[in-house]
Amino acid sequence: MRRDFNINALYYDIKTKAVHIIGNPSIRFEQDPVRMIRAVRFQTKLGFQLSNEIKLAIFEQAPLLGNISAARLYEECITLFHNEYGFEVYERLEKYGLLKYLFKQTHKNELIKKALLNT
Repeated sequence: MRRDFNINALYYDIKTKAVHIIGNPSIRFEQDPVRMIRAVRFQTKLGFQLSNEIKLAIFEQAPLLGNISAARLYEECITLFHNEYGFEVYERLEKYGLLKYLFKQTHKNELIKKALLNT
């Protein structure tokens, strides 16, 4: 069975503490832009770093999230924020330029930051 990330393939590279993608990240993100969000979720949940190839691809391809249906993004957001790492995820999504494609109407809104801090 094909997986997107090596941590998804049921093994961890503890020594490097990095999330890697299987295959070319630009192609994989073009095939399914939601993978960018999942990379950030894995990074935050595991306390790992994204590989440089993933970071570069995310910065270049973040706008692809604009083509994903609201229903699908909603489901992904439930997974992103329904845990104790919600604010960290928020900050990383902002850092990588993904947040503005998930929440266009609330981009850089202080109310969102305060709400996440209180959860």
